[in-house]
Amino acid sequence: MAGVASLALMSIAMQPRYKVIGKADWEEQLALYCMIVAEPSDRKSAVFNQIIKVIQSFEAEYNEHHSINVLKSQEEHASLEKKYKKATKDYESGKITKDEYDEAFRKYSTHKVIKPISLTLDDVTSESLTNEIESQDG
Repeated sequence: MAGVASLALMSIAMQPRYKVIGKADWEEQLALYCMIVAEPSDRKSAVFNQIIKVIQSFEAEYNEHHSINVLKSQEEHASLEKKYKKATKDYESGKITKDEYDEAFRKYSTHKVIKPISLTLDDVTSESLTNEIESQDG
């Protein structure tokens, strides 16, 4: 069990670093899908929880180290949202041109909010998993 869980952990660590290029227009990230199958009470959770501590420790360290960038990004996004909402009102009242409105919209809609990383999830639905993967840039 520990070996299979360790392989999954190594796969997570290697995935963003390497890609397989099948053809000129087709590439895939390396991925290893693992499943531990055992009888109830065979300590699957205990083994898995020990292995996953490494990932959780990395997540916590990474997020702590990047917390200022996350906060700045969120504050900048909130500021751009306020400017966009103001531009919407100003455009509707004729105070600004369409180009000025479009620029405010472009800045707001293209701003990428930096989020803390999340490499593990528990009790997810396919929809919430898809949303989390998208928010983590894949």
